[in-house]
Amino acid sequence: MERVEWVRGNALEPRTYQHLLPGAVGAISCVGGFGNTQQMIQVNGTANAAAIATAKAAGVPRFAYVSAHVPAIPGFEYVMEGYVKGKRQAEEELFREYPEGGVALRPWVIYGERAISSSVRLPLHLLFGPVDQLLRRLPNARQLAGTPLAGPLFLPPVPVQAVARAAVAAATDPLVPPGVMDVWEIAKYGDN
Repeated sequence: MERVEWVRGNALEPRTYQHLLPGAVGAISCVGGFGNTQQMIQVNGTANAAAIATAKAAGVPRFAYVSAHVPAIPGFEYVMEGYVKGKRQAEEELFREYPEGGVALRPWVIYGERAISSSVRLPLHLLFGPVDQLLRRLPNARQLAGTPLAGPLFLPPVPVQAVARAAVAAATDPLVPPGVMDVWEIAKYGDN
């Protein structure tokens, strides 16, 4: 963390961060959240679309956006309407602004140590780590993940470190192709 400079900004207010973008080799947005439908559209869609457009205007050549896998579960898109609409809105902006250098990462479940408060941490890796390893070793998990209803049970959760490595590669390495990086591709970054 000694090489990180923390700066406060607001994705909905580009003036708070646009001065940091010129000269950057890439940008990453992992802005997202839950709430009511309008809040989820604003946080997952509008905020990310603003960050993408601002980065493009500043001349940033590549952009990685941490989106989400939308499972084939009947009713999911209805229940999570704002979340799904917001993620789709941001991806549309990404591919419009960055057809040659935009990557949308679509993880399913991301796990690591979750801070609940300053003194309480939830060790999600104890639950999801073994599930991740099991599903990645299951020979036909990728095919089973496409089945209706039960498919999401075969999608491996990915460690937050894998998502971070994949996002950095997508934002900085021109050999990472533009488009969608699915959960299986993201999981490969956890093997490092």
